[in-house]
Amino acid sequence: KNGLFIAAANYYLSILDYSQNNYSAFEHLIDIYQRLGMHDKIRHLINKVRVNFLSFPDFHKRVAEFYISINNLGLAEKYALNYLALIESSYKDFGVVDAYRLLALVYLHEFKYEDAIEALKKAILVNKNSDELYYLLGYSYLKFGDIEKAILNLERAKNLKKDLEFYNIALEESFFASNFRNFL
Repeated sequence: KNGLFIAAANYYLSILDYSQNNYSAFEHLIDIYQRLGMHDKIRHLINKVRVNFLSFPDFHKRVAEFYISINNLGLAEKYALNYLALIESSYKDFGVVDAYRLLALVYLHEFKYEDAIEALKKAILVNKNSDELYYLLGYSYLKFGDIEKAILNLERAKNLKKDLEFYNIALEESFFASNFRNFL
């Protein structure tokens, strides 16, 4: 099976060598290298094609997600901020929610809960109907230590998406933390 992935990777590398602006080939290579656990190859590929895709918001998003996955949070934050800047300057409302969500995820991994809260609030201003945003906001408040706001936002998320069990688990964790603090 790995032989097929390597053959496919060689095919997409030849496409990139022929047409260095072929973003689809870059995407396929990233997918293949991630499946094979070839993180060094991904880093090399990013450095090789970066100049060609600097104006592509999706490039910055994909690279930020990769760096989150390998816990290189400094670079993840850099690319997430680039993604947000490109979206805000070029695409206006299209993709802004996703850019703020990605940035909030980076901040959560970095334990920057206040920054995550601010990014999520901005995303919610654009899309008030996303259970995922309210869940992440509730989780951020929980980690930040504001139990009341955590519960409020987890309840909002649960009301938007009633069939997901993890909201109940998150709410139980919030109530447990709140009761534990009251006990102390």
